[in-house]
Amino acid sequence: VLVETIPYKLNEEKNADLIFTGSLKKDKEYKKMGLNSHFSPQFTRKDEFYYSPKEELRTKLIFIGNVWSDGLSRKTVDYAIDNDFEIDIYGKGWDDILPENKKYLIKGIQIKNNELKHYYSSADIVFNDTRDDMIESGFISNRIFDVTASKGFIISDYIPEIEEIYGDSIPMYRNEDEFVELVKYYLKHPEERHKKAQKAHEITMERFTADKIIANMAKVMRDFVDAKRREINE
Repeated sequence: VLVETIPYKLNEEKNADLIFTGSLKKDKEYKKMGLNSHFSPQFTRKDEFYYSPKEELRTKLIFIGNVWSDGLSRKTVDYAIDNDFEIDIYGKGWDDILPENKKYLIKGIQIKNNELKHYYSSADIVFNDTRDDMIESGFISNRIFDVTASKGFIISDYIPEIEEIYGDSIPMYRNEDEFVELVKYYLKHPEERHKKAQKAHEITMERFTADKIIANMAKVMRDFVDAKRREINE
């Protein structure tokens, strides 16, 4: 049984009886190759992520994430700063790369996992952006599932797999102009933010909680074992 959270070499996938992949894109590719593949993405925990806003954490725009491992900035932060959006930034490495006149945007280095829901629930807009290799391979960031579980409204960079799962409940941008347009629009339309956040929340609760994912994986494995037993008995 191969559980894929990062791209594996093809010979490893061919040798697996069962593949659970976190990529909807790769799942389709594997099925076309005749492999026994099942979509099993990253998921959220209902005991850790749920609607829990705090008045002292109320803010308009928030990004929680470190600079990339190679020390480069994130496009979400770059776009926000270039367009003079007041964005709260949490994460490691920002003090080293932000200009002096923008370092006041850094609100903290790290947030404990069990406190993230408060930040997600309290912001008007939470931002997501994704590593290039994850976009190429079709892997969805777990931030999508955690924010939506917390009923946060999230804007993400464009990934077809997010659109396929969440429809229009998660607005996405392909470039800086679209980013700016989305931010300005949704800051002015709170009722639409709430509707989309609720819709995305329902999708996550229905399909992408730990209990749902684990139950599905267990069923797939039981069915596989039962099929093998019948094959042997025949």
